[in-house]
Amino acid sequence: MYRIMVASIFGVATMEWLGKPLAEILDAASLTLLKQGIARGDFKRLNPIQAIVQEQTFNLVAHFSKNLLILELEQRNPVVSSVSFLQIMDDAIQAIQHTQSIPELVQNVAREV
Repeated sequence: MYRIMVASIFGVATMEWLGKPLAEILDAASLTLLKQGIARGDFKRLNPIQAIVQEQTFNLVAHFSKNLLILELEQRNPVVSSVSFLQIMDDAIQAIQHTQSIPELVQNVAREV
């Protein structure tokens, strides 16, 4: 499945990328952030990293699993800007803060998530 996705999105066979240095695939800024996360051993404050791959912008989510670095590219939603994201978060926080009971809190949290 991943081979099909890589080929359809990037026009490159998965095997062509195996063994290549990340510097040949990712932009310099995202590579720098990856190196910072590796040095810290943690990506919590960095994720998602805005990465450019073949002139397309993605959210790069990095994490460790059993001492392996896992990199996930997620297509960015161009409609959601930083300002609209902050507005969405503010609305969710307001809804949660104005609850009167635990059942109402659970319902608001579920709706906002």
